[in-house]
Amino acid sequence: MASERGILPPDPFFIMSSAFPVHEERILYLVNILILATTALSFAVIALLTAGMLPIMFVSLVYLPGLLLTWYYRGKGFLAATGIGAAMLVMEVLSSPMSGSLFRTPVIVLLLFIVYLAICGLMAIVSALIHREHQRVQEISDSTGTALIITAPDRSVRVVNKEFEALFGYGAKEVVGVLSVDAFFSNEGRAMISRALTRGAGDHPSVFETRGRTKDGDARDVLVTFTMYPAGSEAIMSVIDISSRTMAQTSLVEANRKLALLSGLTRHDVHNQLAVILSSVDIMQDAGCGKGDPVCSGAISAIGRAAETIRQQVAFMKDYEDIGVRIPQWLNVRSAFDAAAKDVPLNRTGVTIDAAGADVGIYADPMLARVALNLVDNSFRHGGDYLSCITVRAEPAGDGTLRITYEDDGDGVPAVDKERVFEKGVGSNTGYGLFLIREVLGITGIAIHEAGPPGGGARFELVVPEGKWR
Repeated sequence: MASERGILPPDPFFIMSSAFPVHEERILYLVNILILATTALSFAVIALLTAGMLPIMFVSLVYLPGLLLTWYYRGKGFLAATGIGAAMLVMEVLSSPMSGSLFRTPVIVLLLFIVYLAICGLMAIVSALIHREHQRVQEISDSTGTALIITAPDRSVRVVNKEFEALFGYGAKEVVGVLSVDAFFSNEGRAMISRALTRGAGDHPSVFETRGRTKDGDARDVLVTFTMYPAGSEAIMSVIDISSRTMAQTSLVEANRKLALLSGLTRHDVHNQLAVILSSVDIMQDAGCGKGDPVCSGAISAIGRAAETIRQQVAFMKDYEDIGVRIPQWLNVRSAFDAAAKDVPLNRTGVTIDAAGADVGIYADPMLARVALNLVDNSFRHGGDYLSCITVRAEPAGDGTLRITYEDDGDGVPAVDKERVFEKGVGSNTGYGLFLIREVLGITGIAIHEAGPPGGGARFELVVPEGKWR
C-alpha cells in the first residue's frame, strides 16, 4: 500500500492480500474512535491527577493515544501524538501552581513528556519497519506468477492477490468475505478441496489438476497446490493456469494416436507381405529348388531367416506402439510385477517373483506393466537353467530419489555388456527389449542401469526422480 497509513492487523493473513483495504477500512474506523476516546481519557486523567483525585500510577494512561497514533499512522501519527503530548504538558504546567506536590513540578512534568515522546517515537519506528516488511511480502505474493487464495474454516475467501484477480477476473472486494472458494472450481475441484481439508495439514502439500471457473464463466485447466496454515485452520491455495499446457498435451496425444494408427496399418500390410514371402520360401524348399546349387539354396534359406526376423520384430514392436501415446499416470510398481508373474512360462513355474518390497507408486508411462514383463522375460531368456528367484524392492535415497532394484540369481550380465545391453539391436532375440525399456522409463525421467556384481545375477537399478514417487 502506498498510503502513509499502515497497520499490523489482528489477522496476519491480511498483510499478503490486495484485498487488505477491505478490512483496513473497518479496522481503521474503530481505531479512530479508540484514538478519540483515549485522547479524551488522557486529558481527563491529567485533570484528575492535577486535582489529586488519582494515584500517580494512572499516569501511564496518558500514553494510550500516542501509542495508537504512532502504531497505526507511523510518521504522521508521531506528529499528532507530539501535539497531544504538548497540549497535555501545557495543561499540566498551567495547573502546577495550584499544588506543590512532586508530580506537579515542572521538572517531573517535562521528564514525563520526554518519556512519552521516546515511547511514541520507538513505536513509530517499529511500526514503520513492520509495515515495510509487510509491503515486501505483499509485493512478493503479487509477483509470484501464481494466484493465491486463503480461505477461512468455513471455506469463505479471506485473502486473494493480484494474480488471482488476473486469472479469475474478480476484484478483491467482490470475493473477500463474500464468496466461497467453491465458486472458482468445478465439482471435481470442490471434491478435491474437500478431501484436502479433511486430510488437514501434513508434511507435503496436496497437488492436483482440475478445472477452474472465471467470473465470465470460462473454464480453465489449473494446477492447485493446497496446504493448511500451520498455526490455524485456514487453507492456502496457489493456482496456476495450465490451459496452454493441457491443449498442447491433448494435441500431442492426438498426433501420437494417429501415428500409432498409421503404424498399425503399415504393420498389418508388412505382416501380410511377410506371410507371402515365408510361404513362398516354404514352397520353394518343399519343391527342392536349389538342391543342386549351394548358392541358390543358401540364398533361399537366408531369405527365410530374414523374413522370420522381420516378422518377430514387427510382432515385438506392436507391444510398444503406444509409447508416449497416453499421458503418464501414478502406477504401483508391485502391481506391475505381480501382473508379470502371472505370465511365467510353463517350463519356469519354479521361479519365484517377489515384489512385496516395491509397494510404491511412481509417475510413469502406462506401459510400465510391459517394462516389468520384459524385465522378467529377459531373466527367463538369459538367466540360465539355475534361475530360481527374482526380487524387486524400492528404497528412498538420501538425495530425494527412489531406487528400485530388480535382481535375479541367474547367470548375470558380462561386465563389458552392462551398458551395451541398452543399445538398439544388442541381444540374442529382437535386440530391442532393454532399449525400449529405457525409452519408456525415460519419458518421465526414470533412469535405468545394470549394476550386477561380477559372477552374480542380473541387477537392474531404476532411479526415480524426486517428486515422481510416493
